[in-house]
Amino acid sequence: MANDPNFQITPCSALTECNELKFHVYLFQILSGPDQNEVFSVTISEKFGSIVACNWEVRDGPSIDAKIVARAQGLHAQGGQWYSTFSLVFENERFKGSTLQVMGTPDTVTGEWAIVGGTGDFRMTTGVINKRWLELRGSTRIIELTIHGFCPVLKVQTVREPGSSIQSLVTKAGLCGGNEGTELDVKELPSRLESVTIRSSSAIDSIEFSYVDQSGRRCTEGPWGGAGGTAHPMDLGSNEFVKEISGTFDRFDDIIYITSFKLVTNERTFGPWAWPKGTPFSISAPAGSAIVGFYARGGPFLNAIGVYLKSL
Repeated sequence: MANDPNFQITPCSALTECNELKFHVYLFQILSGPDQNEVFSVTISEKFGSIVACNWEVRDGPSIDAKIVARAQGLHAQGGQWYSTFSLVFENERFKGSTLQVMGTPDTVTGEWAIVGGTGDFRMTTGVINKRWLELRGSTRIIELTIHGFCPVLKVQTVREPGSSIQSLVTKAGLCGGNEGTELDVKELPSRLESVTIRSSSAIDSIEFSYVDQSGRRCTEGPWGGAGGTAHPMDLGSNEFVKEISGTFDRFDDIIYITSFKLVTNERTFGPWAWPKGTPFSISAPAGSAIVGFYARGGPFLNAIGVYLKSL
């Protein structure tokens, strides 16, 4: 058993930190009518064997006018008591598309569901959902939910390939420009760059970019800088990667700004944009690697730019 390749347990120190989730929301079961959000799909007897398919609304308040933030989508089965298994699929902007996986047999009035997993921003979450029957309003049953869970933060460990001088999956290069403005950086370590949008006028107003992080999630950062200028979107193909960025920076009214910007991939060149005046800069990815993200300093304009590099 110890050597069976189908059953392996490996010590792991990656899950060292957790984000704590605390949400207070309201579930709406609409039992009948044109807006009904659950349907009996199988009925064997009154006390045993009924299965209900549900698409319950979850709102941020007890009013029917409150904003829908998620939907509880799954099954509700009667086997002595009601057993639920569903995905709590979030629809609000911050957590859109992320889910909590929920199951359990709470009492009709009060009780707990178990959170046994999650996806997206709630990947590998565990916890409980306390439910409390609030009221029956016509054909709508309103249930108060208190969600409490813990979501592990996955750490990217240093990797050193045999015979290789590359010691880290991701490294920083730069920063080119000035020290003015606010320090700006990614929330998650990037793995692959998907798109970049530069806004420019007389200088580079801002940068915004989307990337896939080390856990496979799609993330967006920015816009970093000001809101002015003309947008120049760059969507990268599935086999396209950024090899180099370059441009200039100069001082105006004792503040240094990025005054022009150019981006080069393995397939195309974008830019330059704005006014190529001042001190030139260039950051190139070494052979066998690519630029996968950015960090910067910014205010009303982009003051400085640096990159994240990753081996291909």
